[in-house]
Amino acid sequence: LEALQFTEQVQLFADADVIMGPHGAGLFNMIFSENPIVVELFPEETLRPYFYFITEMMNFEYTGIVTDGVDAYINVDVDQLRYRLDASGL
Repeated sequence: LEALQFTEQVQLFADADVIMGPHGAGLFNMIFSENPIVVELFPEETLRPYFYFITEMMNFEYTGIVTDGVDAYINVDVDQLRYRLDASGL
């Protein structure tokens, strides 16, 4: 996202049906979306409810996936990810 202009970021998120990414400031761009499914990935030591609360306020569907890893280095369990996406109807 940091390589995109602000207007490009807004357009990208405005067009998104699904937003998936690691816990971080980039997820805040979900506020430009109409009704996305938000999938937040984060290491266990970074469990923060901020984006969950935003999705609740905006009536977006949310799922958080705890990953193995530290800080920005995450390892996603692909089977768990598939299960969560299937459960969300994706």
